[in-house]
Amino acid sequence: MTRSDGIRPAWHRDAKWIFRILFTISLFFTLLAYEAFNFTSFEFVLSIGKPVIKNSLNLTGMIAQNRESLNAFAASNPDAFVEVPRELDVKIKGRDVIKMSDDEIADKVLDVVLKDVYSEGSGAKVSKLLESKKASNSDPVPLVGLVSGIFNKKTHESLQAAWRTLAFFSFLLLLPYLYFSEGFAKLTSPGMSIALASFPFAVIAFAGRSFGLDGMAKQTGVLFVVGVSLFILGSICLVVNYVRLNRLGPVKTGIPWAHTNHDGRR
Repeated sequence: MTRSDGIRPAWHRDAKWIFRILFTISLFFTLLAYEAFNFTSFEFVLSIGKPVIKNSLNLTGMIAQNRESLNAFAASNPDAFVEVPRELDVKIKGRDVIKMSDDEIADKVLDVVLKDVYSEGSGAKVSKLLESKKASNSDPVPLVGLVSGIFNKKTHESLQAAWRTLAFFSFLLLLPYLYFSEGFAKLTSPGMSIALASFPFAVIAFAGRSFGLDGMAKQTGVLFVVGVSLFILGSICLVVNYVRLNRLGPVKTGIPWAHTNHDGRR
């Protein structure tokens, strides 16, 4: 049967299902790569890693113990750089040391250390950090190893290329998916696929918000709402069109293959 008969070939439905499955899978992995890209950003590493390492090292306490000597040196040398603490080789200007609290100095130190770990992997500051940890007879800091080995700049850039490539591939799959969809299924079918692919991330976003992590999967979770909205909109249009055609009969368009049936499909 050909398109001129007013009904699309049967293989169009099979093709639509094939592209529906491929698009849904591709979109899921696109969103997965995008979330991994976000989780390896320096901002995320800093927000998660800073409080953990800060508490593990008791860095604020270490600075408080040496505060008098730090202030004395900073007051006599306001333009010189002070190593805070000396094991980590982080330098802060003397005049800034005087103005900052112990907690602010600890945050500044960790910003510099984590940036070095994130950008360069296992650098000199990592070794010194682990040595100082060992010297304090405390538990090791496995998070530093994770940052230097996995959650680093190199991984972040690789994931950026990955999710962009997958997004482009998903877009290419969407085009034939829309073409082989009929009538208002051009809204409902992609909407269902988007909702299915983004549902796990919507759950993660909801769970993250419950635990005070509002940024987790926020953007990909929103896609679930978009997908459901498209599906509902297409369904409403389909029902309205069905009711209208039931009253008026099939619409004659003058184009043989474009006549609309009572179910809203060509």
